[in-house]
Amino acid sequence: MRSTFRGSAAVILAAFSAACVTFLPSYDETIFEHLEAVNDSIDKINVAVSKVYTSPPAFAMVQVYYVDALANVTAAIDVSRGREQYLRVRASGRPAQIITRALENCENALNSQMTAHRKSNLNRETLAVFATKDACDIAKIMEGRLGG
Repeated sequence: MRSTFRGSAAVILAAFSAACVTFLPSYDETIFEHLEAVNDSIDKINVAVSKVYTSPPAFAMVQVYYVDALANVTAAIDVSRGREQYLRVRASGRPAQIITRALENCENALNSQMTAHRKSNLNRETLAVFATKDACDIAKIMEGRLGG
């Protein structure tokens, strides 16, 4: 009697564990790689603006990093939207939608920072106002958690 209960409990637990996985979208290495590239570009911008230089760099000195970051976040959003569309009628559709919104927040923060930097030189204190690194890290962490 006891072994039957343990066997039944093991089957129920295994079925429940398998069912939980279906509530999350699958990890996408492409999205994560694009987000790593975004974060690398943001780090390069932040280093250029930090105290390493005697005066903050003009936008032209870091423009290439902004372009690279925007290209990568746009590519990640495109992949994420495709996943979101595919999963829209499944239980994992809502989490996929949340990750897409986090990526869009990253893109918006990056665009805001770039626009401000284009208008005037930024320093470390003004970079903190935009919190672009944090916004993009949220999306990266969310996608990374799906990988296990």
